[in-house]
Formats: sequence, structure tokens, C-alpha cells
Amino acid sequence: MKTAILAGASLLLIGAAAPALAATDAELCKFVTDTATGFNGKGPHMVDKVTRADKAVVNCPTKVADFTLSIMLESAKMNPGWQDTLIGAWQKSVCAAPLLSAAVKSGWTISVTWTTTDKVQYRANTACP
Repeated sequence: MKTAILAGASLLLIGAAAPALAATDAELCKFVTDTATGFNGKGPHMVDKVTRADKAVVNCPTKVADFTLSIMLESAKMNPGWQDTLIGAWQKSVCAAPLLSAAVKSGWTISVTWTTTDKVQYRANTACP
């Protein structure tokens, strides 16, 4: 039986209530860094039944934030189109946070990589409308 997941969408709730004011590069850097720090918590941790948040790394001078997650299932147990489901939920979460959305729109690359237990990886960059 295939398993449906909406992994990783909840990781960015930290920024959901941030004001949508125009932010400086320094403010965006701090916010993205704070979001990554919250994502990292005290190390890898489960964010839902099948998804583990592994780490987030931010490089403010290059405007890059990279988030990595593990899916505790083999890729064959995932529903067809699982990659589209994951990136859709991820982008909805990121773009719902005004300062993260502003960061993406101002040139930040916010990428995410999911890896299944059989080492199938899916990597995507976030795009906000």
C-alpha cells in the first residue's frame, strides 16, 4: 500500500505571523537564520510520522538557505507524484511567511532536499508567486 505524506510543510511556522513590511537585507538574513535555527532545534527531530528534519544551513552573503529532511519510507511506498506533493506543501509553507516570501522574491535561494530510506533524493528551490 502506498503512503501519502505532506512532509515538511510545518517546519516554517515560526515566520507565519511576521509583518509584511519591506525588509532590509540584514533583516531578511536574521529572519532566515532564525528560521533555520528553529528548524534545527536541538538536532534531527521528527516533524510528522514519516519526516525527520535533519538540518538547515544559511549563508547570508550568498543569500542561500538549504534545508534537508529525511523521509522514513522507501520511495516505492510513496504515492506517484510524491515529489510534487512535497514541493507544493513546502512552497505553501514558505510563501505563507511574509518575510520568507520576501526573501525569495528578493533573490534568496531557499532550497530543500528530501531523502528516502532507499537514498532517493528530491531537491527543489522555492518559488513564491
